[in-house]
Amino acid sequence: MRGKTQLIIEGSELVSKNWGFWAEGGGKLVLDGNEIVIEPDYFPCDKVGLYLKDVEAHLQGNMIMPSTVGTPRKLGIGIMALGGEYHLIKNRIEGFSRAVGLAMKTNADFQENSISENSIGILLFLPSCLGAGMTPEFKFEGTITGAGNLFLYNEQDLCPPDYPWPEGFVKGP
Repeated sequence: MRGKTQLIIEGSELVSKNWGFWAEGGGKLVLDGNEIVIEPDYFPCDKVGLYLKDVEAHLQGNMIMPSTVGTPRKLGIGIMALGGEYHLIKNRIEGFSRAVGLAMKTNADFQENSISENSIGILLFLPSCLGAGMTPEFKFEGTITGAGNLFLYNEQDLCPPDYPWPEGFVKGP
């Protein structure tokens, strides 16, 4: 999806057999109640499941995961957001190297998501997470809001852990 397009997909199974799903350039994306599967045969560790750049996206009630058939999990980035407005509500994101990556002027609201079995749950593109090799133009300069998000069985839930995450952002035990 490119440009000022509006795309709404509800109650479907979306399977990517190539480069994941791409939306950029000022449009609006609504994904509601879908199962989004990224086939790992075409999904090496540096690839992205949902690549979202400078769009408004509303993701609610989706299951986002790589396929587990014949290969280990924890591949690539589940959702990569580079600029724009994002609302993630009651999604399940699991099995990626990084479940969600946030860069540039991204404003993201996370409400009651389940983020599990990833190497890193939410990764902000900041030097403290990516080191000296981070490309400066990708530095996260946005905002994060939200509450009630459940993190389970990730190697690291939030990076950086000392970022001023909103009070109640992580659902307690």
